[in-house]
Amino acid sequence: MILLLLPTLGCIAGLAYVSSMSSDSRIPWEALGSPPEVPNEFLSTFGAIVVRSPSGRAYKLEGCEPLCWSALPSVPTKQTPLVYNLCGTVEPPLLDSAIVSTSECTPWGLGYQYRAFAVTRDGSVHYWLKQYGGEFDFGLLVFPIGGAVALMVLAILVLAYFYFVDLLRYLEKRSRRIPPDDPTHS
Repeated sequence: MILLLLPTLGCIAGLAYVSSMSSDSRIPWEALGSPPEVPNEFLSTFGAIVVRSPSGRAYKLEGCEPLCWSALPSVPTKQTPLVYNLCGTVEPPLLDSAIVSTSECTPWGLGYQYRAFAVTRDGSVHYWLKQYGGEFDFGLLVFPIGGAVALMVLAILVLAYFYFVDLLRYLEKRSRRIPPDDPTHS
């Protein structure tokens, strides 16, 4: 019974761990800094992040440290976010004071990723990413199996311990018994 119960509990614990670690609410929004003007539209989020302000100026996120935004000499055409029907009903956690947002779902390695972008009232741009496939699939396989195997080994060790203790008790009782053909006992 213990050989069935403990591995089952290990498998359930592994699934619970993977589920809690892959929860959308555990993934925080990442701040990407603020362009010189509060943006009101995302022009591009794939490759480069480009936003447009109400004045019509466009700003691109540059890869400098700390993150910085540079004005573009001309306003590029708006790119339609790539959306595949892979992400289902992914919902990023609520970002207080978001005034503009956009999202996209794209292939990523063997899986896919959902990316969301938002601008808050103070003009800062935020980014949220949820990836499916790869690590998550690996964790979904490894943690339940690992939990089951670990608790199976524990169950075997517990059973071996009790078997060994019982064997020692049996041998001790057997050594205390006096054989029937002993001439000292009549």
